[in-house]
Amino acid sequence: MPEKNHSPMSQILKGIAENGTPARTEVLEELASLGCDTDALLARARAIIEDHKRSNRRQWIDVAKARQAQAESIAQKVTDWGKKTVAEVETAFQQVLNGAFGQSAAVAFRNKSAITVEEKRVLLESLDILSNLPDSTREPSRQDDAADT
Repeated sequence: MPEKNHSPMSQILKGIAENGTPARTEVLEELASLGCDTDALLARARAIIEDHKRSNRRQWIDVAKARQAQAESIAQKVTDWGKKTVAEVETAFQQVLNGAFGQSAAVAFRNKSAITVEEKRVLLESLDILSNLPDSTREPSRQDDAADT
């Protein structure tokens, strides 16, 4: 294996740094004078570049599919509060006020007892979504922030 300073790529970069970027025709003429099939070299370089582009697109698609699957998984776990009876909504909201989703949620909604049933449904659904999010997507709680200082 060639030494790092004598590798073909380092020689190319050294030449560009010392002499600036040569014109396309100069590069092709020099490669041809060295016995290189420039058409085949260009075709191979283009194929490598296209392969890398395709690979990057596939990686992006894989990430998007994973995120979509995660979102669909969360959506399946969330209760449809719109289909619940008024009594069920009221009971669940009272449980929130009693600390079912933690003290911070209970404190946040303690002055919300006079809101409409529809608003309670929206709040319950939001809490449900938040409770199903993976830990890595949640913001740190204020208690965590206080512990860091």
